[in-house]
Amino acid sequence: MQNKIKSILVIGDSKKSNESDNGFNIYEKYDIKVVFLTPSKKSSFQGLCYHLTPFNIRKKINDIINKHKIDLIYLRGDWFDLTIKIYAEKIISMKTSIPIVFGYHCHTAMITDLEKNIINNADGLVLLNKWAENYFMIECNIYNKNIFLVPSLFLPNLDFYKRSLQKRKSSSDGFLHCVIPTGVIRNSSLPDRKNKSINIENFIFERYDYYSVIKNLAERNIKVHIYGKFHGHTKAKTKMTKYIYGMLKEQYSEHVFYHGFYNGNDFAREISKYDFTIMTGIVPGQIPPPFEHMNYQVRLNTILAAKLPIFIAENTYHYMEDLIESKKIGAVYHSFDSLIEIVNDKKLLDGFTKNIENVFFEHSNDYWVPLLASYFRTVKKQNNKANIYVEKSLLIKWMSHNLLKIKSRISSLLN
Repeated sequence: MQNKIKSILVIGDSKKSNESDNGFNIYEKYDIKVVFLTPSKKSSFQGLCYHLTPFNIRKKINDIINKHKIDLIYLRGDWFDLTIKIYAEKIISMKTSIPIVFGYHCHTAMITDLEKNIINNADGLVLLNKWAENYFMIECNIYNKNIFLVPSLFLPNLDFYKRSLQKRKSSSDGFLHCVIPTGVIRNSSLPDRKNKSINIENFIFERYDYYSVIKNLAERNIKVHIYGKFHGHTKAKTKMTKYIYGMLKEQYSEHVFYHGFYNGNDFAREISKYDFTIMTGIVPGQIPPPFEHMNYQVRLNTILAAKLPIFIAENTYHYMEDLIESKKIGAVYHSFDSLIEIVNDKKLLDGFTKNIENVFFEHSNDYWVPLLASYFRTVKKQNNKANIYVEKSLLIKWMSHNLLKIKSRISSLLN
């Protein structure tokens, strides 16, 4: 089949421990070879992987295309990734006979000319949800663009959810335990200088500022466990962040526990001993940064694997709120008192936990890869039509330009 996808080149940042990168191996089930190209020095991808550098980018990609007979390029990432900030514009402007699909993940900044250029020049777009689709359609005028919606670009394989879990701590000590499994812990603060590329709300209402969440839960006799490293935008702010949260720990020493950044191999099992999770530091009544509504919490897969009921403040993440409420895997809370009322209902919590198993498949590569592969074939088919049209146009131009010469040649042969 002319439009069959036999091999794809995935270009994007990677980490030395990332379930989603390993998940690309599932493409082999559908006879699709995956080649990975990343600027990261260490990658968790277990297949064929090349290192992307600033030198001879186009030549390197063309060499890979020719060597591995690549049918499609899948460029993906977050707005702050090296792949997007440094390499994407050169990649997207390449003159190749194969289509380039751009997958856009987490976005918390103002849209830039660079992003618009990448989005407008891509042959296809993979976005997270209808809120992202509507936003970029208006901002980039891409109403005729072929768009595919997937809940995350970083999904694990279904096997990721099959693991042994720990017993809840509450069953032995009688206290409810909340876990906040984050990467960084910050404090909301004004930027040191003007930055037109980032919304001011990102600083004022910092989604990684968990101070209010921790304090309100501790005051209501909930044990709070937070994973992550303290981080400020400067060394001085990092130091102050540690100090502020340290004071909170002193005030609620029997209810607040900092576990640092988790470096183990099974984070889902580690956090499964707690009773529920809070997904963001933004609390009811705060104004979230504009882009947060279209984002997907990257820790969601781990939280689902740990079978933890999920709670999120109202009007913070439209997509996440819709997911949590529609699948009944947690609840949107309107105040801390309403949250406490829900988590103290054991029957309700157990129901949320049971429902979580029903969403494993929908949040796995096993569900989405066949659909994504079909989308890639559609993009390739459309791209082939475009190339055929161009080739025909060039042929017609050549023939019309050389028609007199051809007639003369034919006439001479006949005579």
